[in-house]
Amino acid sequence: MSNKYFPSSSPDEMNEKPKMSPDQESALDMHFNRNKTMHASDVAILSAETGLSEEQVQQWFLFRLASWRKEQGLGPLVGRLYE
Repeated sequence: MSNKYFPSSSPDEMNEKPKMSPDQESALDMHFNRNKTMHASDVAILSAETGLSEEQVQQWFLFRLASWRKEQGLGPLVGRLYE
């Protein structure tokens, strides 16, 4: 399965949180706590700062956002508009 968030990951790998050092996770968490949205430039900068691939940064962010939504009592579809 391939898409813009997980270009080369298998379905099993997509369900796992990326493995990283405490320093890498701390840098990502600091960004997440400041801003819950992630832009392409943020991904590139965090990837360079942490030494993680852009795919790993995106995957971590998606997992962290889902965890935050759950902590807040929000569903997975919050903020989506339907036509």
